[in-house]
Amino acid sequence: FLDENLIKKLVYELKDIDNSIKNEYIEFTNVIKKHKDFDKENYKNNFKKILKAILYNKIIVYDNIDKFDNSYHGIEVLPVNIEYSLRDNIFRVSIYLISDKKIVMVDIYSMDNIKILDKKPEITREYVLEQQYMQKYSKDPIVLEVFDKRQAMERCFMCFSGLERTAKIISENKYELTLKYYLFNEEKIIRSILSLGPYVKVISPMRIKNNIIERLKKSFDLFGNN
Repeated sequence: FLDENLIKKLVYELKDIDNSIKNEYIEFTNVIKKHKDFDKENYKNNFKKILKAILYNKIIVYDNIDKFDNSYHGIEVLPVNIEYSLRDNIFRVSIYLISDKKIVMVDIYSMDNIKILDKKPEITREYVLEQQYMQKYSKDPIVLEVFDKRQAMERCFMCFSGLERTAKIISENKYELTLKYYLFNEEKIIRSILSLGPYVKVISPMRIKNNIIERLKKSFDLFGNN
């Protein structure tokens, strides 16, 4: 997102700096598969438009293709926050859906035809954030048992870096991780737990545990053992 002239200056100034970290030494695992039509230039322009809308409290309208390849057109939203996913190396934006009066998270690369509308929203970004954070923590924190294989513990800390959390050793390579969270983050946390695979087990609360079991059952019903 830097200016092209600035990039050239940085490349020139750093050309003699020895950097021992090289791409061939790094393996990226457990990352999402981006949409086949992902366009970096469009991605950069989308980011700038969304950032401008956030700064000036403007409504945007956009088209979107979700992860199931469903198309949506002319969605009016108020952008709230831009977040970076270290695990997936992408930016996402929290948006307030004007029609549904709720907040959802969207991958910026999946957005297209973004336009900033010249009309004042009925609510402000600050009001939306205030309503979010007025919700108290869930009464019951999520307690996970983590078997530290294939960097499972490291991936847990990466996935839940934005949460208040504590960890303790149960036995060799086995840990207990406690997550305190706001209710509006629950869906995102459940998806993160599922993404961590078989090395993470939900101990409590039972409500979250049953939710994950039901999702896994539906997945098996749809895809079997494939």
